[in-house]
Amino acid sequence: MKLLHVIVLSAAKALGLAVVLAAPGANAQRAETFDKRVKQYVVHDAPSIRIDNVRIVDGTGAPARAGQSIVIRDGRIERIAASETLAGEAADAVIDGKGRTVVPGLVMMHEHLFFIDVLGEAPMYNSEPFAAPKAYLAFGVTTIRTAGTMHGTDDLETARMIREGKFVGPEVRVTAPFVNGPGSFAFQLRPIADPAEARRIVNFWADEGVSSYKIYQNISREVLAAAIDTAHQRGIKVTGHLCSITFREAAEMGIDNLEHGVVVASDFVADKLPDLCPPRDVPEDALLALPPDSPRMKDLIDLLVRHKVAVTSTLAVFAAGIVDWFPGPDDLLMLNHESQTSALRWLARYRGAPERRERALRLLQAEMRFERAFVAAGGTLMAGTDPTGWGGTLPGPGNHAALRLLVEAGFTPLEVIRIATLNGARYQGIDDRVGSLAEGKRADLVLVDGKPDEDIRQLGRIDLVFKDGIAYDSKKIVESLKGKVGR
Repeated sequence: MKLLHVIVLSAAKALGLAVVLAAPGANAQRAETFDKRVKQYVVHDAPSIRIDNVRIVDGTGAPARAGQSIVIRDGRIERIAASETLAGEAADAVIDGKGRTVVPGLVMMHEHLFFIDVLGEAPMYNSEPFAAPKAYLAFGVTTIRTAGTMHGTDDLETARMIREGKFVGPEVRVTAPFVNGPGSFAFQLRPIADPAEARRIVNFWADEGVSSYKIYQNISREVLAAAIDTAHQRGIKVTGHLCSITFREAAEMGIDNLEHGVVVASDFVADKLPDLCPPRDVPEDALLALPPDSPRMKDLIDLLVRHKVAVTSTLAVFAAGIVDWFPGPDDLLMLNHESQTSALRWLARYRGAPERRERALRLLQAEMRFERAFVAAGGTLMAGTDPTGWGGTLPGPGNHAALRLLVEAGFTPLEVIRIATLNGARYQGIDDRVGSLAEGKRADLVLVDGKPDEDIRQLGRIDLVFKDGIAYDSKKIVESLKGKVGR
């Protein structure tokens, strides 16, 4: 306990926070059971913590409330009230927030725990069980849904190791390996062409403990229908990054979620062949040919809303190398030498090809218009990152870029915070415990030295990240990641 006290006081001093420690409570310190690779980042794990004098942005879209205190007890939020009301509330540790802002831990919906092997002879992906989860947590992400994997067991084991305090990271809600047909982008994806095989594989991974499935680009309607039906029988939702199947077809078949948005949809391709994915530039050309106020787009949006299909925004993966500010130089420092060299080559290709970059920017703007119109029509939009590919979009920095891009798309910072917290929690049916700041919920929250509800860029000024009521040193985790991401 004395060691934890020393860590708390030194960390608080570095952050400009005042912490008062009371006598130890009766409950055991959970962090004492954690592996040393996790304990080194823990700065507070008192049984009860009171954070005073903070602005509360609760994740519901409501305006910030200043002059508030939060009491955390045994990993849950016990009370939120005006600081003068809670001034006498007993706690083992009291943190003076000094007017900083507390937001819910982010709930991000298109995340991965793998990275491309830049030295591979063919496209392949390696697991990232250490660096990626650490990056998510350091940047305020306390819950992720993976969006497909090459190695289902790796992700399930990573999730378990985090739960047991052996790895650093957010709560990981695992999506099974991609459900895809022949013609994958990586040899590791098993081609599924038979509906009976789809049912067997869906049931296998349900038995293993996944909480989601993701359909990929090359799949038949028969296989998709079998996968959706079997998953729904097991009480598990299905999302998709589609191409061979249109958004309209998938919505009418009962899919729950669509990844990336309309920028990957094949709905507008003239004479599209059933169950076949057109070359990538064909759907993109069809989208760019639509006028901004196209009735066809409105009809598709209305259909998705009517069928209650959620959409996961992944603007960061489309903006990397296209917008001037992303990725930033500090982001690339997280990559190891081989991956950083590869990423810089990709950046040079984008930035040395004005026509290609202009086309990509037009596609990004079309997706932004779609997402605004979808939400305006009553659709549920969630936020994701898709940290794969060439290294421009990384866990952590990519999460913050995704939120900044939503603001650039026309959403207010308060709306964006809700999209990135409560919306994802509600979709997954876990909003009774995460996604917003409320009494009785898990103490997953982020202490920010700024006002991200007014300027979303200030979310980057994180002091502490609380997960299950345990406070982690964000800056120390980020420092440990330099040169560690990638092959």
